[in-house]
Amino acid sequence: MSNRYPFCRLEMEVGWGDCDAAGIAYYAQYFDWFSNGRIQLFKKYGLPYMTLFHRQNINMVALEAGCRYKKSLRPEEIIILETVLVTLTRTRIGFKYKILKKDGVLAAEGFTTHAYVDERGKPFGGCCGYRTHAFATRRSRRYGRRRGGVHHLSPGHSRPSCRQSHLHPQRRSGEGQPSF
Repeated sequence: MSNRYPFCRLEMEVGWGDCDAAGIAYYAQYFDWFSNGRIQLFKKYGLPYMTLFHRQNINMVALEAGCRYKKSLRPEEIIILETVLVTLTRTRIGFKYKILKKDGVLAAEGFTTHAYVDERGKPFGGCCGYRTHAFATRRSRRYGRRRGGVHHLSPGHSRPSCRQSHLHPQRRSGEGQPSF
């Protein structure tokens, strides 16, 4: 994928508690790591999860999730989780993930799609009326493609203008680009 997608990289260590009796990372643990990646992505772009969603009684519920496991992970192994925002609408948000071993070998790749719901579990449109909504509406016309009511962020467009730069901070030297 292009470096134009909002993304983050998170280095982690596989803990003993993340593994099954055979000493291999438990398959469901990957989804917990994906959650950590989402929260870090929001934080990186100045959108802390607790303030943006939780304290406003907005929940992100999973509609769909998947993971393809390529290589086993063991305790105390260093991994890099890449999280990329790929879909953003008033009611839904989607991410892709890659888990890489320290040497760059792909260990797993996955995706999640979420919907916004209120405290009663009812669908909630216009998420937060905050920066994410502004990002969605600007991207939908100028930077994305619309398929079936969903705006897919498109890598073929130029970077956002200065007034939108809080969503695309300047790359720091040494910070990798996503390898999607």
